[in-house]
Amino acid sequence: MSAFGQSCGVDTMGALRNRVAVGVVLAAGVAAAVAVAAPAGGIIDVDLDQGWSAKTTAAWTGANQGSRLLPLAWFKALEQPGEGGGLFLDPAYMAGFRYLPGDDGLPLGFTTDGQDDRRFVETKRRWVAGQGSREPWVGMSCGACHTSELRHGPHRMRIYGGATLADFQSFLAAFNTSLEQTASQDARFERFAGRVLGPGADAAAKALLRAELQRTVTYQLALAKMNAAPIAYGYGRLDAIGHINNKIAFVAQPYAAKGNTPDAPVSYPFLWNVPQQSVIEWNGSVRAIRAPTAQPFDLGAVGRNVGEVVGVFGEVIAPDDPKSSRFVSSVHVNNLIYLEQQVGKLKPPRWPTEIFPVDAALAAEGRDLYRQQCASCHVELSRDDLKTRTGPDGRPLERMTPILAAEGETAGTDPWMACNATLNTAATGKLEGRRIARGEGPFEGSATSLSMLTHVVKGIMVNEIPALAEAGLKSALGQAARPRRYGGGARPMGEADDPYAARRAACEARARPGGVATLAYKARPLTGAWATAPFLHNGSVPTLYDLLLPPAERPVRFNLGTREFDPVRVGYVTAPGPDNDFVFRVRDDRGRIIEGNSNAGHDYGNADLTPRQRWAIVEYMKVMGDDRSPPPTRISWSTALSGAGAARRP
Repeated sequence: MSAFGQSCGVDTMGALRNRVAVGVVLAAGVAAAVAVAAPAGGIIDVDLDQGWSAKTTAAWTGANQGSRLLPLAWFKALEQPGEGGGLFLDPAYMAGFRYLPGDDGLPLGFTTDGQDDRRFVETKRRWVAGQGSREPWVGMSCGACHTSELRHGPHRMRIYGGATLADFQSFLAAFNTSLEQTASQDARFERFAGRVLGPGADAAAKALLRAELQRTVTYQLALAKMNAAPIAYGYGRLDAIGHINNKIAFVAQPYAAKGNTPDAPVSYPFLWNVPQQSVIEWNGSVRAIRAPTAQPFDLGAVGRNVGEVVGVFGEVIAPDDPKSSRFVSSVHVNNLIYLEQQVGKLKPPRWPTEIFPVDAALAAEGRDLYRQQCASCHVELSRDDLKTRTGPDGRPLERMTPILAAEGETAGTDPWMACNATLNTAATGKLEGRRIARGEGPFEGSATSLSMLTHVVKGIMVNEIPALAEAGLKSALGQAARPRRYGGGARPMGEADDPYAARRAACEARARPGGVATLAYKARPLTGAWATAPFLHNGSVPTLYDLLLPPAERPVRFNLGTREFDPVRVGYVTAPGPDNDFVFRVRDDRGRIIEGNSNAGHDYGNADLTPRQRWAIVEYMKVMGDDRSPPPTRISWSTALSGAGAARRP
């Protein structure tokens, strides 16, 4: 097992073997019409009317951001870890991590990038004589993490801008283990070299390939060591901010940086309606900076997306000259602007009433209850409303809820994403002495990870001023950005003490009234949220109905991994099964809360709701904002509950 797997404190490879044994290859694509039967297997693809064309969906999963994980030729030759010799990119194996199948032998959202690599260090590899500078590399697009799929019987529903079910942590652990084994085991390397170099390669050619492979192994394991965590994220969660900030620490001190433990995994946020909000991220740490252009142009969103690319395998090089503000990077700013503009056109998915009829009377009750209980924080938006930026009271659409509701009174929600993102620090290395921001002093020997990330992102954007200026001018003229190809075959589109006590105390001290604004979580419009389980920012509550229970009554363990949808409680089916093998646990074997997994919070008088009132709110949230949906019809509960395996409603 790799150093990453060992330090995770979980049997990553054991879980991986179980998942692979039950991996299911899912077909890709969405039909152009509602409920069109596919010719094979009796699958019925259901269009959820999200407003994107086939061209846009192809770009969403195929437009490269500048993410560079491994040369394409190497990735295609890489074997799965352990014995057996199966290829890493085998669709059934990748399905074990819950990545959807895509084109060209790659999972959906995995893209190729063939930009000129002569500026780079870690993603410039020369393993054959006469090799050019545009060797294609594989990385990830937005679509890898923000595309999901639900199943119910023969029905298949693709959700663009939703939250992937992927287990990124196990994927990366297996990937690193495979690289390490390939470099160190002679027989495995010989097979790898035969695939990469072809038959008849001599010893010198193989030695060159092995040396370059070992460089990549050293780099990947250095990052893996920084990102080792004591908590298993499981399906559909990632401490993305933790990984991004550790990458920035590495940029500042290559191979010498010490990371902060990324122990605050969160659900991948759903993206529709985000361009209408004034702050971005779960803790609102990025502010929108919109230009008054005919086409949307938001520098704040571009900056946020630059940081995202850094976290998913983008390369960044800090200048040695402390006076230089330009950071070389692999980021494709033009494509980020294009993708952000497309998100502004993305509608929330409609509830498919042709499959799951809705109880009209119960939904009407739920509408009134929602407006009494929920709408003050979660503004109601029509599914077609992609322009409104303020609520009825003139305030932004989103509401920030501090982790401390009042002096000495916590909001109850797991605090660690907000605390870590705001308060973690790192050595500044190459950034020391650089000016933090206008009017502020230079970086000293250490700084908050957030300030370092902000500085590096600005440096990357300074280096991309020509691309930003071109995009800004086109936006002012009403011209939308277009995705670009980047060569190389790129596709078109028992402890005595609480180890958390000191961190918790420091975080709460800064979260007092009038304290740090980002020690909070964002409440946002929930149109289409039915398609985004599990719930709460850290994915600790499996269904909408469970979210409306008092925290003490919510499930403390449930299974994840299946795409099978429960249309009654609204979320994934949670019963154990061969494809539902990961057990999410709120508490450990001794009954203590697992930090990062708390399912508390979001309790605004939940105990006062009757079961019928909870069901009514759930029923309304299915169709909330869908003004054009067919009139809800009364149905038999026995019919609605058949096949879902859920508790009976009133």
